[in-house]
Amino acid sequence: MNYKIINLVTFLCCLTLMSLYFSPVVNKPTFKLDDIDIFSYANNSSSYTATRSIAAYLKGVTSAIGKPLIVIDSENIDSLDSDVIAKKALEKFINSKEDIKAFSPDIANPIYSSIPQYKKVNE
Repeated sequence: MNYKIINLVTFLCCLTLMSLYFSPVVNKPTFKLDDIDIFSYANNSSSYTATRSIAAYLKGVTSAIGKPLIVIDSENIDSLDSDVIAKKALEKFINSKEDIKAFSPDIANPIYSSIPQYKKVNE
């Protein structure tokens, strides 16, 4: 099957470009959220706050439209481009025998790979 997959970086870039450049010319969007089969994001090790924000956004979108959300985690995650993350998500989905329930947005939580070092206040 030929799946349409998108990760958040690509998705936001498309939305920004459409709103900035194509809205005055074309009144209808080039795609709808329902056209996308699989959503994904990467567990970024350098910014847990950004990863949580991305996860929260995509969990809301995918829950609302009933699509799978796949979290990609890898040793070299910070060096992967968005198209590689999308391909890894598609591979993960196909390897699961296309089990949509295995990638429910409810279980697609970010993972903090190292122990956070918090400063104590008023010490």
